[in-house]
Amino acid sequence: MLVLAAAAEPLGSRSLLDRAAGLLGIDPAAADPAVEAGLLQLRSRVEFAHPLVRSVVYRAAPADDRRRVHHVLALATDGDTDPDRRAWHRARATAGPDERIATELEESAGRAQARGGLAAAAAFLRTAATLTQDPARRAERALAGAEASLRAGAFDATLELLTDAEAGPVDDLRRARIDLLRGQVAFASGLGSDAPPLLLTAARGLGRLGAVDAARETYLTAWASAVFASGGAGADTLPEICRAVAALPPPTGAARPVDLLLDGLVALHTDGRAAAGPVLLRAGRAIAAGAMSVEDTLRWAWLATAASSAVWDHDSSHAIASRTVRLIREVGALAQLPVALAALGTATAWTGDFPGAAALVVEADAVATATGSGIAPYAMLRIWRYRGRKPKPPP
Repeated sequence: MLVLAAAAEPLGSRSLLDRAAGLLGIDPAAADPAVEAGLLQLRSRVEFAHPLVRSVVYRAAPADDRRRVHHVLALATDGDTDPDRRAWHRARATAGPDERIATELEESAGRAQARGGLAAAAAFLRTAATLTQDPARRAERALAGAEASLRAGAFDATLELLTDAEAGPVDDLRRARIDLLRGQVAFASGLGSDAPPLLLTAARGLGRLGAVDAARETYLTAWASAVFASGGAGADTLPEICRAVAALPPPTGAARPVDLLLDGLVALHTDGRAAAGPVLLRAGRAIAAGAMSVEDTLRWAWLATAASSAVWDHDSSHAIASRTVRLIREVGALAQLPVALAALGTATAWTGDFPGAAALVVEADAVATATGSGIAPYAMLRIWRYRGRKPKPPP
């Protein structure tokens, strides 16, 4: 049982394991056979010889034993100094729905997100949803988990949670949010032909509900997905998006940078560069100066980088791209990293640093492969063009 407790505690805290052994009434020497066999080390940290050993020990144990050790580990964890670990163990100690533990996990997700732990926040919310009995609340937690999973780059988990959210009561607002997330997954994962119509549907739904700001943001995502869809898949949807934006009421307050970006990009498509230039210059300079929140920067700055380049404001373009990549690395928003790196690579190429630009694009491709994202090779093609060389054919 002590070795199972060690396998159930992923951070390998020796002091926590010792407290758990006391609560279980187990002599620490009970782990000696595993130590002597080279499977486990009990030093200042508890370490298994290989992660697979830990996994086998844990999964081979009966479910009741696993719940028992998690219960004891939760009791041995100080809820004041480490509430998130305590909530995690409490969740795994329960065999059915438990609203109190689900609420604790929701709170843990908020703390994880505040410190940039998007993957941890998504995991907390996924578990909270499974422990929720009320169908409406379970659907809302699944939807929140899907949003966090998308930001963390976990596209399969996002889609699974959206299916869970659809299993509960779905009003018009929740349907629009689900459509939006499905469109964002399609866009981020490279399923370009699916994204524009999904996002257009979501934007229209939000507009009908009077959520003007959310609708404008969704139209901006739809515009980007239509423009960047591979093989011209968004060509038919783009005019619809532009017409819908033109028919929208104005923003609910003072125009935000994201509003300027949307209006400028639509004008770029419908009226040309001369008409769009002043609006896009204003948007790019505001974003480069830090006028956009961190959350909005993570969502839109890569597009602002391209928009600034379109009106030859390369200083703003590079400043926006550099800040965006730094913020994404800090918060762990892996879903956005490939596109942001590619945008920074393009902006860096304009400075004449072609090796640095190429290195950024190579990193973008590596991250895209690791996360399952799809990213078109536009940035590298531009670098080759700026250098006056023909692109290399794919291997």
